[in-house]
Amino acid sequence: MDTFNQNLITALDLAVLENKSGADFNFLGSVPQWFRLLYPEMVDSERPIRPGRKFIFLVHFLEDAETFWKENGKGRLKSGTWTEVDTQGQEYQLEATAINLDDKKILILECGRYSYKEKQFILSSSSAYSFDYKLLEAFEEHEKQIRADAREKLFAEYQVLKDENERLKKRIAELEKTASTRP
Repeated sequence: MDTFNQNLITALDLAVLENKSGADFNFLGSVPQWFRLLYPEMVDSERPIRPGRKFIFLVHFLEDAETFWKENGKGRLKSGTWTEVDTQGQEYQLEATAINLDDKKILILECGRYSYKEKQFILSSSSAYSFDYKLLEAFEEHEKQIRADAREKLFAEYQVLKDENERLKKRIAELEKTASTRP
């Protein structure tokens, strides 16, 4: 592989593999750091690797890819995204793409990239959640105000009742005093 293509693969942070036979793949270009973290037992050598064994999600996709490659499919076959976790518990969003390139069966693994439709969905979902959150905040603020108003009203009514109770106690004391002074 020429330097330009290797630099391009490195710059795009892609894991580009060529299917040699069956489940065996060889790297074309450099191995991205995220791939090393997810597949630490991979040895930097010419020895083939088997990504379908490491990434269980790929098993069925690689079956579809094999058919795509055998039929010399045009364009690309995409897996959709899935999540893998490294030994430190860090999650990675991955997507695989199969292409035919100059009679080579190419598997491209991408990390953490989203399609335009996925980004739109995420953004629209987040703005809907943001709207819901703002609505909830407004509701909670309104509820706090209602409670504060109710406390104020109850306190005012309590003061009226307390004052009335004091007035009645005084009146009772006066009546008892008057009653006790009568012959």
